[in-house]
Amino acid sequence: MEANQSLSQGLKRTYKSGLKSFKQAYYKGSVDAFHEWRKHVKHLLFQTRILKTIWGRIMKALTKELDALGELLSEHHDLALLRGTVSKLVSKNNKVEIESLIALIDQRRGELEVQARQLGARVFAETPRAFISRNEAYWKTLRSEVKDATLAS
Repeated sequence: MEANQSLSQGLKRTYKSGLKSFKQAYYKGSVDAFHEWRKHVKHLLFQTRILKTIWGRIMKALTKELDALGELLSEHHDLALLRGTVSKLVSKNNKVEIESLIALIDQRRGELEVQARQLGARVFAETPRAFISRNEAYWKTLRSEVKDATLAS
């Protein structure tokens, strides 16, 4: 198996998992589903960071978007954990304050979900096949450029 074939298969698997978990996060709406999506976004981010060294500007934009999406999902998860902790602190003396804090946390999480959906829709706009086809075209172009540069020297 050629290196670019292995690369394509791994990238396709990661992208496909990210796309699936994106859809699941909004279908289920659970903290766990959003956290799972975050993990897949991070995996794709790590792969694109590696590819950025090969494809430079082509991958730079995607890497930037994945990084921003990962940050949104990280904040969403942190707030979910905070909500869980805060909700355990309710007593007769602080019920109003805790409920107010939970409402603020829920509001912010809702805002993050809207932002993440918009960004996720851009990042995962392509089918896995189209995403890989585009990246394979980049790979072929790069190989051709390297070959031409080698012949020229």
